[in-house]
Amino acid sequence: MQLQDMQSIILDRIINGNESAEAESKKLSEFIEYPDRFFIYKNGYFERIKAALLETYGCTTHVLGENAFEEIASGYQRYKKIAAYDLFGACDDFPEYIRTSKVSEIYPFLAELAEFELKCAKSFHEKGFTPISLASFANILRNNPEKAIFKVQPYVSTNISNWPLIDICNAMRNPQEDQGLFNIDAIKKCESPEWQIIFRRNWQVKSERLSKEQAAFFELIRSGVNLSAACASLEIYAAENGLSERDLRVHEWLCHWVQNDVFYA
Repeated sequence: MQLQDMQSIILDRIINGNESAEAESKKLSEFIEYPDRFFIYKNGYFERIKAALLETYGCTTHVLGENAFEEIASGYQRYKKIAAYDLFGACDDFPEYIRTSKVSEIYPFLAELAEFELKCAKSFHEKGFTPISLASFANILRNNPEKAIFKVQPYVSTNISNWPLIDICNAMRNPQEDQGLFNIDAIKKCESPEWQIIFRRNWQVKSERLSKEQAAFFELIRSGVNLSAACASLEIYAAENGLSERDLRVHEWLCHWVQNDVFYA
């Protein structure tokens, strides 16, 4: 048996879990002392798929429960074959799979929850640059604030949903603090769409709610316009939506984002 034959047997066991591979693996005894150890590769592909889903979609799988998760993961495995050893980023379309599955009829918020968790996972793994310090931020505002342009870190993203995703995640991640008061079956849509910002500080991914005016201002900053243009557009937005100047706490927002490493130099 050649090395290529051995690799073929192992790959077939990982991806397909074929029973025929069991007989073939006996030939491995010609080369290794404990060929039975290779039996672990049976159903290995499904186990890796489940592990990848659990790592990225912890709250989503918690809502599903163990039995439903097994069923969903099994269906997803048939839906998407991945002939690779590294499954990082391989399950990015899981939210879309949930959206088309029957479970979305039971939990209509589940696909959006999965999308939210995917953004959080990407925030953790995404590269970043040296953040702007508060001293540098103060210097920018002191010297030429009107033309200041703030660059948003690659690991920062925003999300909008009709569901209280942050509350759901907090309840799933901190069940002792929740004390069972959060009833997953009684989740209701928000009165209006809820904006969230997802960012990373000291390798800890965080998410916070944004008001509509905060979200509008942040998207202007992220688009690359300078501070003066962003503030002018925000004033127009405020006038159109009946907001007062007290609602436009631009300096406070910017300071908070700088403190949380949202911008880089």
